Amino acid sequence: AIGILLGVSGVIYAMRRSGTLWILGLMLALLLEQSYFLHDWFLDLAPHLGCPPDVVWRRSLRRPLAALTIDDVPLLNSPSTLEAILDVLKENQVHATLMIMSGFDVAVEHGGASPELRKRYRELLKRAVTEGHELGNHLQFDRPAIAMAADDFDRAFDHCDRLISELSGGAWEKSS
Repeated sequence: AIGILLGVSGVIYAMRRSGTLWILGLMLALLLEQSYFLHDWFLDLAPHLGCPPDVVWRRSLRRPLAALTIDDVPLLNSPSTLEAILDVLKENQVHATLMIMSGFDVAVEHGGASPELRKRYRELLKRAVTEGHELGNHLQFDRPAIAMAADDFDRAFDHCDRLISELSGGAWEKSS
């Protein structure tokens, strides 16, 4: 161990004198990248650091895989956009996570859609679930969560969560 330390110190000293210390930074970055992507040393170490055993840090894949998320669904007053998105996904046999905002499902005077449009969005979102897409909670409207009071955030989250449960056939339970 002392030999390695002396060797590394010697390399750092030589790099500093020659103005090539940036190479050491590059080598360290490559070493960290390789240790993360190629080795499971952290996965072996994680339980000893107090990390819960049921946390999934990374999945081993046998084939290339990508996750597709679509944000701000549905766009108010534009059911044709959601319908077109679902058509393209179906045509290409691709599944996505649709981050939905439930604000369309409130009364018009509170910023929601008309009853006809509300019904149409519900039909399209049920279609999305039937076709194998996931629905994610994007609150009630597109507002920065960090700027919301805790009670307002909880109401917006729960409103969207209820809708997702209803559309996907699950039972809704209040978040804690």
